[in-house]
Order: sequence, then structure tokens, then C-alpha cells
Amino acid sequence: MTTEDIPKTHKAVIYSNPGTLATEVIDVETPEPQRGEILIKLLYSGVCHTDFAFIMNSYGHMPEPTPQGQIGGHEGVGYVVRLGDGVTEVQLGDRVGVKWITSACLICSECLAGFDNRCKKRKVAGYKTPGTFQQYIISDPRYVTPIPEGLSSEAAAPLLCGGVTVWSALLYSECKLGDWLLVSGAGGGLGHLAVQYAKAFNLRVIAVDHGSKADFCKSLGADVFLDFTQFNSADLATRVKEVTDGGCHAVMVCNASSRAYDQALDFLRYAGTLVCVGIPEVDPHPMPNAAPFKIIGNLWKIKGAVTGNRIMAIDCLQPAAHGHIFVAVVGKAVYNVYFHPLRHYPGPKLWAASRLPWIWTAISGEIHNKISDLHQAYGPVVRTAPNELSYISDNAWKQIYGHRPVEMPKDLKGPGLLPTFKNTESIVTASSGNHPRMRRLISHAFSEKAIREQEDLVQNFIDQMISRLTDKCKEGRQDMTSWFNWCTFDITGDLAFGEPFGCLQETQYHEWVKQIFQGVKVYPWMQAIVYYGLLPVAKLLAPKEQQRAKEEADAKAYAKLDRRIARKDQIQRKDFMNYILRENKQGSAGMTMPEIQETAVILIIAGSETTATLLSGLLYFVLRHQSVYQRMVREVRSTFTSYENITMVTTNGLKYMPAVVEEAFRLYPPSPNAFPRLVPGKGEAIEGRWVAGGMTVGVHPFAASRHPDNFYRPLDFLPERWLAPHLLEKDDVPAEMFARDKKNVSQPFSFGPRNCIGKSLAYAEIRVILSKLLWTFDLALAPESDNDDWARIQKTYMLWEKPALMVNLTPVK
Repeated sequence: MTTEDIPKTHKAVIYSNPGTLATEVIDVETPEPQRGEILIKLLYSGVCHTDFAFIMNSYGHMPEPTPQGQIGGHEGVGYVVRLGDGVTEVQLGDRVGVKWITSACLICSECLAGFDNRCKKRKVAGYKTPGTFQQYIISDPRYVTPIPEGLSSEAAAPLLCGGVTVWSALLYSECKLGDWLLVSGAGGGLGHLAVQYAKAFNLRVIAVDHGSKADFCKSLGADVFLDFTQFNSADLATRVKEVTDGGCHAVMVCNASSRAYDQALDFLRYAGTLVCVGIPEVDPHPMPNAAPFKIIGNLWKIKGAVTGNRIMAIDCLQPAAHGHIFVAVVGKAVYNVYFHPLRHYPGPKLWAASRLPWIWTAISGEIHNKISDLHQAYGPVVRTAPNELSYISDNAWKQIYGHRPVEMPKDLKGPGLLPTFKNTESIVTASSGNHPRMRRLISHAFSEKAIREQEDLVQNFIDQMISRLTDKCKEGRQDMTSWFNWCTFDITGDLAFGEPFGCLQETQYHEWVKQIFQGVKVYPWMQAIVYYGLLPVAKLLAPKEQQRAKEEADAKAYAKLDRRIARKDQIQRKDFMNYILRENKQGSAGMTMPEIQETAVILIIAGSETTATLLSGLLYFVLRHQSVYQRMVREVRSTFTSYENITMVTTNGLKYMPAVVEEAFRLYPPSPNAFPRLVPGKGEAIEGRWVAGGMTVGVHPFAASRHPDNFYRPLDFLPERWLAPHLLEKDDVPAEMFARDKKNVSQPFSFGPRNCIGKSLAYAEIRVILSKLLWTFDLALAPESDNDDWARIQKTYMLWEKPALMVNLTPVK
């Protein structure tokens, strides 16, 4: 490339607001290399979690925050296109790599000892130094890595980070020709490279990972594969020692599993070495077998491994250049598409190759629409990620979520769960062993008897909403999205914490409730952090201001709970805590205080937001269909003799309203996306086709309810489909019109032993709120909400991001 070919400006990706995921593509001036510098035209840049940490401004050990306008990236490959004065280390046209550390002084004691990545004068690409997310970059010719012939740029770039890390770990292991190396997490990003480098060292390798990775690990050259899910810790260690005749010479832990570290030392033989690479993601604690007397008595060595130095970076590329290293940036995608146990299931190839399309679609808020579109295109079963299948049939509900001899456990790394930073289970995240205990205790608070005892409290807040609306409607149209949220949050707040949030009183959101809605967009990328094993730094990756606001709001919420528990009238007050605390006293298998706190928060969110969401969607659909609205009004005003006559019991006799409620649940399910489950053991048949163990499966409510295989005119709001046949005949609606509807597909409260425990209370609240609203007011959508866009453009981030629903209310005379 000649000087004239180098543009004066080029494209770069900058972090436009560090602390968030905001990026921007801008034009920047192409720099002129100074003395001792070179200009590189970049062809390829990898992306890894360090880039994610820098953009989120969250690495606590960095001296200062990532600056606004930072150009990210730290693993790039390109050609040298211009030399500064005095450069002799490289020539024009050389293909070179830019690493995480772009330069070091090379004369300090750390550099001279081979620890140049610890040099105090080092420069870090993508942090205070322009990174590789651009077309041209200035670099130090002494520190760039020459890329050997035969190695593609896209394969070389990730090796400049992950490859050199495991290369250095192998060197620290001190393994010799023919030694046994066990790689824990062998099918992961670092692990799959470790297996291949170990084979290049002529080591014998035991790969340990989930059974779904067996074929992949064997294809990389592993001598033995062990599925850790098929052994307890003692039996796994016994099996390792049987295979190796006494234990491994070294163990390398490449995953973020505390269990892997708990087991690691048991795999070693006398004088063996444990090399620590992965950081435990859950419950980090000291290794139980690392007592000094055991280390001394067994002559064990324990070492840590971080990204290696510049010489290691050069060395690690040689096996790859000779075809010994299969880089997963391409290879894993090929495996996922063509060799994976789910390869025969329909779905887009890109989604089968990588989890990233799912993640980015979820972050955009469009995952509900995209999964629905995929089912329209590919049918009732779709592969939506390398290890994931989405279903839409009523039979799948039963098989996946129903009562089974062996439960399909929740996929706590899955996309449908709200991650928690605390090492505490709630009723939602509880394991198969703990869930029955928690549900038994909480179920008393949701029995028919309990709901009757709670009715006065519930009715009080509904009446307060109606009274405030009577006053406020004189001022003009009202946002019913907010009013429904205020009412339901006050109800569940009082039931769970013993006092309301004051939303109705102040006609505004409480700060804790506001924080829930403000943080809703964070859910998808937090789930991505959990999925990719970055939970140890999850709190660091969360925006600091938002994290602080959440902690302060949570502290105030927990203070409410503490006040409720301390109240003297706790036995007389028939709220949730009364039943939970009473059962705790009566039995030994109660709930711990952290479990009660976490579950109380879950009950508030699930018990208020979902009900308010349904009410908002229902009111929108009803007011857009005047015949439905008029019929509901006639039913309510002809059934009840007075406002006071509207109760949970009397509304149970309505005939048309329940059909409207079910139709609203079908078209606008409050939880629109699947709750993921893991296929247990070695696998089983679902919908007549085999699914390997360890795969993630789930029914997608939004997609299922809108598929023509399941409902007649699935996109239309037709409450009649839920009416009994004799009522259809009365309306002159042919019963056969809806005869093929698969009504069991609509499961807004989920299905089976883990279905929503508050289902009966939610239905009762909905009936009473709607009945009192229709009794008291004539309703009409304001022009800004009377359009198709209100429902069509909504995004989902686990919860719906609901816009204002503006309604004109006129008191009935």
C-alpha cells in the first residue's frame, strides 16, 4: 500500500458512554507514526469479555474509568503500512498482531523477568490506548506479534488473548512428554484450546465437561472424556486415578466452576500441579482439600496463570500455523451446525452456530417477535441457539414442565431467568430439592381461605384507585398503565412487606418500584454475563450508578420486611408473612431470612407487574373492540346491584369477562418468553424426537399463542373462542369455528409443579378491578393510544416495556 492509498480519516468504533453498552461508529484522523512507531491496517479484530468489561467501565483494579470516546478492542491482526523513523524490527507489508498489552518498556525488572504484562509502563489496548475496533492503529514494532504463514487472520486474533493464556498455563504445569493432563471445562473457550495445545505438547489428555461436549472434545484429540454429571466427586476422582494409574501430573481448571476447584486436587498424583485459569462464578470459597498439611504431604504445587508475555504469544501461534489448533471462533460454529446433537432440528444456521444472535436480539427487546417469526417459518420446534430448542405445543408444556418422575431442572444460565447476585435461592430459582419445601410454606398464603381473608386489604386499594381516578379524571385523560401498576404494587407490597409503597397515595412510583422499571433493559445482558460464566464480575459489570440505586432501594424494601416481621399483630394480620412465619414456627424445615427476603421481592414483582401488564393489555384490546367493551359493560352493570356488591366471590359468576381475560392472556402474555429447562440425564424424546441430555428446552408463550397451528385467526382478539358451546350458540357463533383451537397452549401462569402460586389471587384481583372500573366509569381510548402501535411496538426485556395507555374516563351518573 502506498502513502497515497492511506486515507486521512478512517472508521472506528468508540464507547460513546462508558458504563453503558452505547457505541458509535465515527470517522477519526488516521495517525502518522512517530519515531519508533508503526501504522497497521487492521483486517480482523476479535471480541472477548475484557472488551465488555472496558465498555461497562467496571474493572475495579483499573486506576481510572474508561474514558468517553475510547476505541475498544485488544486482539487484532493486520498489515504494516507505514514505518516511523528508526524502525528496524518490521517491514512494510508484514502481517502482525496487536495484543491486550500493546507495549511495555522491556527494561524494568518485571519485563526482564518475562512478566512484561506486569510492566508499570505498559499500555492496554482498548483502555486509554486506541484499540483494534478501527481500520488503522499505531503500535510499538517491538511488541507486535508476527503472524506466521498458514494461519488465517481470523484464527490468529483470538489466540493473541485466549491462546497465549492457555499456552502459558501449560508451561506453568511443568508437564513432560507423555504426562497426563486433566482439563476441566474442556469444551469451553479456553478449554478447547488447552486440549489441542496439550496434544501438540504430546501430553495425554482427560477432558472433563458436560456430556453434550463429548464428541467435540474427542474431535479435538482428548484421550479420555468424562461427563462430570454422571459421577459424584469421589467417584470421578476414582475414575481419573484408574485411567491414569494414580492421578494426573497436572490439572488445568479453565472454567468458572467452584465445583471444579473443589474436585481438582483429588485428581492429582503425588507432586502434581494445579494450574488455575478460570475464576469461580458462584460461591467462591477456599478449596476444601488445600489444607497446608495436604499440600505439603503430597508435594502439590498450585499456580495461577494469566495472559502470557510477548514471547509466549509468538510461540503459541506456531502449532496453529501447522494445523494443530482448531480455533473455536470458526471451528465451534462448524461443530454446532454440522456435528452437534441438535444439528437435525430446523432453524436458522446462524442461530445454531452461536448464542450471539439470540443475545443481541434479546438486548434489542425483540426476542419475543423474533422467536415467533422463527416458529412461523420453521414450524412447531425451532433450534434458537446451539444448545436450545423452542416449542409451541400443548404436549410440550406437559412434557417439559409437568409432573414427571425426574424433574427437568431450571436452566439457571438460561435466557428466561432473572440473575441474582446473592448466593440465595428464592421460590423461582430454588433447586429441585428446595422448591417443594418453599412452595409448601408459601402455598398457605395463596389458599382459597387465605385469599378470602386478604380480600378486605385488596379491596381497600382497589377502592382507593377508583376514588383517586374519580377525582383525577376531571383533569383529563389518565395513564392507566401507571394506575394499574400503582394499584397492584400497593396491594402486593402490603401483602408481602406489611405496608404499601404509597403509589396510589402519592400518584407516583415508589423509588424501589421505579428502579425495577428503570433496570428492565439490563436483564438481557446480565443473563448473557451469567451464560458466559462472568458472574464473578457481574456486580462490577453492572453500571455503578444503577447498582447503587438498586442496593439503596433494596435496603429500604428489606427494612419494610423487617418492620413487618417485628410487628406485634403479625398473627392477626392475614398477609403473606403471617402464613410464612406461622409455618416456620410450626415446622423445622422452614425458610431462612435470606430466602424470605428474596422470595418476598419475587412475589411483589410477579404478583404486581404481571397483573398490571394483563390489565393494561386487556383494556387496550377491549377499548379497540367496541362490541367487546359494550358487552362487558352490560354484563357488569346488569349482574351487580351496587358497587359494594362487587367482590371476589360475586365476580366469579361472570360468564363473558373470564373469556375476555383469557383472550387477553393469550394475545398479551405477561411473561412472553420461555422459562428454560434442562433435559436431564442422557436425554429423552420430546414431541417424538430425541433431545440429548443437558440441552435447554422450553415453550415460548408468545409464539405459541400466535401460531396458526394452535388457534383460529391467531392475531385477532376474539374472546368468543373461550366461551362454553351453549353460550356460542346463544350468540349465533358456530361452535366449529373454534373447534380446532388448542386452548391448553395458552398457559399464562406456566404449568406443572412450578406454575405461578398466585394464580387464584391474580384472577380475583383482575375480576374485581375490571368490574369496579366498568361499573364506575365510561371508558374510551385517547387518540394517542387509539392505534395499532401501542401493542405492536412494545419491547420485552423479560418484562414488557409498556408505554402509557391514555384513557378518557367519564363517571357513570
